[in-house]
Amino acid sequence: KNYGNIAEDIFGGDASKVVFGFCISACSGTGSNVDGAEAAEVMTKLRAAHLDNGGAFLWVANDDGPDASWSSAVYPAIFDDSSQKSRSTTTTTPAGSSTSASTTSSTDPQPPPAVQPKGTPGTSGCRHPVTAICGPNTPCSNTENGQIMCC
Repeated sequence: KNYGNIAEDIFGGDASKVVFGFCISACSGTGSNVDGAEAAEVMTKLRAAHLDNGGAFLWVANDDGPDASWSSAVYPAIFDDSSQKSRSTTTTTPAGSSTSASTTSSTDPQPPPAVQPKGTPGTSGCRHPVTAICGPNTPCSNTENGQIMCC
């Protein structure tokens, strides 16, 4: 309900402008950490209510880890195209009778391949994947032992 109210009251009903944020492990103090399965369930329910939602983000992307276990569980819930996998259409023939046709595609949604955009810092020596594009408005600020890491 709150998501819909935000979309309606602030963005004139455009739910694609509202992004849902999650904490994997950095929000212990508030008790609001969620694992991948819990986040996937939230996004599945959100998608059912707001198909055009703005997606999800992590507060601390490095908590996803090198195996991306959290985002691997959540990605299909955000980009579930099961409504596109099996489509039924009804057409009317000249005689006035209806016929139905179904098409099925078995293509499962897959995360896009990781690509290092031009102008991002090198990732050699980084233990974590690139999580953002660096630039004048998004400086590299993640540090480990005082050294700049991957964004």
